[in-house]
Amino acid sequence: MEQHPGTDFYRAPCGGVTYTTPNGVIPSIRLESFRLGLTDVKYMHLLEQQAIGDDLAAVEARAFLKKAARDVSVAFSHDSSKADETRAMAISFLLRLAESRQKSVNGNGLFR
Repeated sequence: MEQHPGTDFYRAPCGGVTYTTPNGVIPSIRLESFRLGLTDVKYMHLLEQQAIGDDLAAVEARAFLKKAARDVSVAFSHDSSKADETRAMAISFLLRLAESRQKSVNGNGLFR
């Protein structure tokens, strides 16, 4: 069964951002897509700020950042799972960087 294009969370190029109902205003798929996009921008900005230094996690994170936006919007624009995958990778890098930073603070690599 073919899905109606207006219900595809990842492909809502036009339409309103909210709908008024008798119970109040509800967000559209398009608004949720904007929200997710802004969240992605925040993750990428935070990763850019945290990916400093010469340790492996920071170097890999900077390489990831160089291609992340292009991969999602150009190279894999037809792949609706690419944005989720890229977001998950950014979070993974942030966690690795935080763990690496914590290890360097404790000196011995063990959490106290």
